[in-house]
Amino acid sequence: MHDAAVAEEPAFVHPETETATNTVYSYYAETVIEDVIRALMADRSISRDTARQLLYQGGYQVYSCYDPAIQSIVASIYTDLSKLPVGTSASGQQFESAIVILDPYTGEIKALSGGTGIKTINFGTNRATQSQRPPGSSIKPIAVYGPAMELGLITQNTLVNDSSSIKLKGTSWYPRNSGGGNYGVITIRRGLQSSLNTVSAQILDKLTPQVSFQFLKEKLGVTSLIDADCDYAPLSLGQLTNGITVREMAQAYSAFVNDGTFTYARTFNYVTDSAGNVVLENPARTITAFKQNVAWNMADMLFNAVNAGTGTEARLSNMPVGGKTGTTTADYDRWFVGFTPYYVAAVWTGYDMPEVMNFGGNPASQIWRLVMAPIHENLPYKDFPTPDIGQPTGIFGTFYVPPPETTTPEAPADTGGGDTGGNTGGGDAGGDGGIL
Repeated sequence: MHDAAVAEEPAFVHPETETATNTVYSYYAETVIEDVIRALMADRSISRDTARQLLYQGGYQVYSCYDPAIQSIVASIYTDLSKLPVGTSASGQQFESAIVILDPYTGEIKALSGGTGIKTINFGTNRATQSQRPPGSSIKPIAVYGPAMELGLITQNTLVNDSSSIKLKGTSWYPRNSGGGNYGVITIRRGLQSSLNTVSAQILDKLTPQVSFQFLKEKLGVTSLIDADCDYAPLSLGQLTNGITVREMAQAYSAFVNDGTFTYARTFNYVTDSAGNVVLENPARTITAFKQNVAWNMADMLFNAVNAGTGTEARLSNMPVGGKTGTTTADYDRWFVGFTPYYVAAVWTGYDMPEVMNFGGNPASQIWRLVMAPIHENLPYKDFPTPDIGQPTGIFGTFYVPPPETTTPEAPADTGGGDTGGNTGGGDAGGDGGIL
C-alpha cells in the first residue's frame, strides 16, 4: 500500500464547465486536478484559466500519491449507505461524511472521499477539501494542549482545578463541561481524556488566544481561520466562525505521529510533459511544529483519550490508535481525527444544511474504525514512542493531591447538545456544555 504511485491523465479529464460527459471522476481525481492547477499558477505566475489549459491540453501526466488499495476500502464504505451509521434526519437529508487519509511522514494523501453515496456529478462540493465546518473539541490538541506543552506551560501531570467557579484572566467568559459536572483537581492528561471544556479554557488563558491562533497558522498549516477566531470559545472549544476543512485537520495531526514535524498534505508528487520531462515538482514541505518529546507526549495522551476517554469507538484490535472526538453546537457536526503509527485520518459527519444529528454514539469514530480496520489488517504491529513525561509545572497553582482513585469515574460521553454562546468567547458562561 505504501509504494503505489498512480499516473492520472488530465488529457482525458473534462473541464469543470462541461456538463455532458460519460465519466464521473472521483473526489480524489478532482482534488489532484485542483491541486495541480493551483501549483501551476504559483509556479509560473499564471492565471487559473491558463493553468487549466496547460493541464488539459499540454499532454501532461500527473503522478499522484493515490493508493488504490486504500481508496478501494474508502469507496466500498462511502458509496454504500447501508454500511454507514444509521441516524434520523428531521428534514429528510442524506447523511454526509468526508474523510482524508494521509501518510504523516510524507504528507501524501493516500485516499479521500468528499461525500457519501454514489457520486453522480463532476466538480460538485468536495466536503473533504472545500467545506469548512466547526471542529468542536477535535481542535483542542492542536490549538491548546500541543502549543501549551511546546512552550513548557504544561506537562501531562500538571494539576488543574476542574471547577465551575474559576475566573479567567483574559475574559469574563467561562464554559461548562458536557453534562455540567466537574472532577475537581485533576491532571492535564485526565482533562484531555475526558474532553473537559473548563480545562481547555484554563490552558488557553495561560497560552493566550493570540499565541494559539498564530501557532495554528504558522506551525500547523491552518488557513481557514479568520480574525474573529482569535478568541476563547473558537480556540478552546472549536466553534470557529467558518470552520476548518477535513484536509487541514488531518495534516495538522500528522505532527503528533512524525516526531513533531508537520507535513503539508499533497495529492501528487510531480508532473511530466508528453516527452516525459518533469515540468512541475511537488516535494514534501515540512515545518518543525513540536519538539520530539512533546509530540510523543501528545500521542500518548491521545492514545489514552481513545482507550479510556471519548474516543473508544475508534479503537483497533491490532494497532494502537490516538485521536480526539469533536462535537459542535446542537450536535450539528461530529468529528474524529485519529492516527496510528502508519496513517492519520480525519472524519467529519453531518448534514449539508446543519441540523441535529440523531445517532447512537459518534458516527465519525465509527466510520473511522470501519475504514481503518481493514487498512491495518495485515500491517506489522507498531507502537508509539514512550515519552519523558516530566514534572508538573504548577502553572495553575499548588493543590492538595488526593490519593489515587480506586475506580475511575466514567468519561463523559461525546454527546454534544450545548450552545456555545457564539464564537466570540463572550456568550453564556454556562452554554458550552455540549462541546466535546
